[in-house]
Amino acid sequence: MAVAREAATVLLREVVADDAELVLALLGNARVVELTSFRRLRSLDEARKLVREFVHDQDRTPRRSTTLVVERTTTAADSDARLFCGLVQLHATTFAGEAEFGIALTPEAMGRGVGAAAFAALAARLGSVTRLVAHTHASNVAAVR
Repeated sequence: MAVAREAATVLLREVVADDAELVLALLGNARVVELTSFRRLRSLDEARKLVREFVHDQDRTPRRSTTLVVERTTTAADSDARLFCGLVQLHATTFAGEAEFGIALTPEAMGRGVGAAAFAALAARLGSVTRLVAHTHASNVAAVR
């Protein structure tokens, strides 16, 4: 019997300084970090430093290195309610219109179509990119380190 998957509606937005606690909750989780190229964060100070790096990179080279927060809209009566689901990183948009991205999702967002929805939202956001590459692994382990 096929299992019906919840359709995910995601929103992407730039990381801001106030996201440090969300980033710590995500990248302080050993299960999440083992599936990504991020190192595990141990403190709010480490998260603040990483967020500053994200913000600096997106301000300096927005088409080459951008980290976006993935939020999923809820099905609750309040349609503006959003759940933090993870981070998407975009790297190296090339002259050929290619880009590479990576995603780190909260355990609650894994397996709910959030990654696929984030991929589609990122492709739509980029517009001029003709090829978007994601490194994946069938065993759901970190594909790139």
